[in-house]
Amino acid sequence: MLLVILKAISNVFPHVKIYDVQGGSNIVIVASQEDFEPKYYRRFETSKEMVGDLKRFSDETDFFTNSNYILSSESLKPILKDYNPNSDFFPIVDNGAEKAFFLGRSVEILSPFKNSLFYYQEVLEPYLFSETLKEKLLNQAGFKPDPIRMSYLVTSLKQADLNSDWEPIERLLIDLIPIEVLRGQWNHLEAVKILRQKVLEKTLPDQIRLKFLFLDYAIKNDEKSLRMVMEEIISRFKKDSISPQLLRAMAIQCLKMKNFELFDAFYNKFVKQNREISKEEKMLLYNMGDRINHKKNGM
Repeated sequence: MLLVILKAISNVFPHVKIYDVQGGSNIVIVASQEDFEPKYYRRFETSKEMVGDLKRFSDETDFFTNSNYILSSESLKPILKDYNPNSDFFPIVDNGAEKAFFLGRSVEILSPFKNSLFYYQEVLEPYLFSETLKEKLLNQAGFKPDPIRMSYLVTSLKQADLNSDWEPIERLLIDLIPIEVLRGQWNHLEAVKILRQKVLEKTLPDQIRLKFLFLDYAIKNDEKSLRMVMEEIISRFKKDSISPQLLRAMAIQCLKMKNFELFDAFYNKFVKQNREISKEEKMLLYNMGDRINHKKNGM
């Protein structure tokens, strides 16, 4: 249903911005005929009707901050490009929300744009998203993993070698430091320093080594090294052996580098037939690749 609403809004208003409501699953959509900055728009503070409506979401009505910002119409374009909303002539029954409720799952069209290691908005709206990203990384740097379990992880990493069982070690790392805060924590983690040393010593299994190097080079913006690692990942990994969050990060890096040969190879092997990635995110990725490639070639 959200896609239907967003498509209808974007057909009328060229400028759309979406904000998160902290502490819940609600969002605020602001649309206008002209470009705007909601946090400077006084009617959100002076209009009794607007204030009343916003307070239905939360007592804290300061929604229009960088930390709450999700995306603008620029990021919506690739996901809405081939989506046709309901009409009287060709009605579409969108029962996603009801089905999710019945099955105990949530339908979250915007989830690919939230709580990620890297963000689609970094490619689609780099100027608008830059301040939001700075704030996210600052907040991530303040994250404190459990010290006892972290100490156990560090000890396990120091003792591990090529013959060790790396699956529980990798699982513990992901459990201790969720992928959405890993970027802001990366350069402060002793575990990262140990893994860098193990790369030099050649004591990491290939798949662990490649995933670590991908993260290290991507966070350091080392495009040359990143490209070589991505080529190796495409060559060596099985198509269903990478988590959706890490796949998203890899796809975004291909797009940031504007390496479309690499992106196409990655998309076709890991994304196209992947059941864990929603059809909306596949559409988003496909259209992003096509759109950015056209821009690069001046088309």
